[in-house]
Amino acid sequence: MKVAITGISGGIGTGLTKKLLSDPDLEKIIGIDIRPPKIHHPKIEFHNLCVSSPQLREIIPDERPDTLVHLAWMVSQNHNQKKEYRTDVLGSQNVLKACSEVGVRNAIVTSTGKVYGMRVTNSHIDRFTEESPLVAEKQLTYVKHKILLEQMCADFAQQHPETSLTVFRPCTVLGEHIDTPITRSMKNKITSLMDYNPERQFVDEEDVVATIYMAITQPRPGVFNIASDTTVPQRKLHQHANKPHREILSWMAEVVLDAGFKLHLSKINSQALSYLKHSIVISNGKLKREFPYKPKFTTEQVLERFGELTN
Repeated sequence: MKVAITGISGGIGTGLTKKLLSDPDLEKIIGIDIRPPKIHHPKIEFHNLCVSSPQLREIIPDERPDTLVHLAWMVSQNHNQKKEYRTDVLGSQNVLKACSEVGVRNAIVTSTGKVYGMRVTNSHIDRFTEESPLVAEKQLTYVKHKILLEQMCADFAQQHPETSLTVFRPCTVLGEHIDTPITRSMKNKITSLMDYNPERQFVDEEDVVATIYMAITQPRPGVFNIASDTTVPQRKLHQHANKPHREILSWMAEVVLDAGFKLHLSKINSQALSYLKHSIVISNGKLKREFPYKPKFTTEQVLERFGELTN
């Protein structure tokens, strides 16, 4: 088994690398990232490059992996939108072209559950399924780019039926190796907005890695949400994570974030507050039916584990 991983140095990439190295059938991991990997092993061949580099389309044909896992993405908002677009969108195009040119048997791509839209109309009892419409309006650039990625994947799946293409849409991921604006904002204290209390849903890194690994060893084409079974109200997150809690006025948070972003003191602007305002709960029913998959951790347990790791 030979697996190529873009974004190998990120949180999911690191966890997946550990999981693959424990498999006796693994022959080689081809790692691609702009940062060095956190794990070094004789079975890992690392290439220090951006996924938008033309060199990628030389490496993949040379290595001919059985599976390519595309994880590379700019999670933080970036003041250089051209760079963000080049990495996220043009980089993904480059990855899919490499897959088509060499006829990769199995391709796995990570999207996000946020593609369903963080909107005021969302009810906490809604469970978005894979058939729910995707919403780009008033979304973070990160999410808009994920929707473009999904459109590319849909076209790829139609044009290249010889490749098993799996797209995963995880809810918010917490875990040992995960480092995102959300995990950083929750590390020391958990902030809520005074006039909002959305339902929050988290999945553990371990569950996401296990699901991707399952798709590597037992390919199943299609789009699948990845989520835990439960949710927790925003204002109760701190109780499960054993963190201090503060509530602030939403207008005040908007002013502070926008000023900080404009002055390059913050990596997020007020758009990110939609995450603290609106519920977005996704269904894991299809994943359970077709893989089958049972999340090991509830949202409450994910928060408890996060608290133990960061306190």
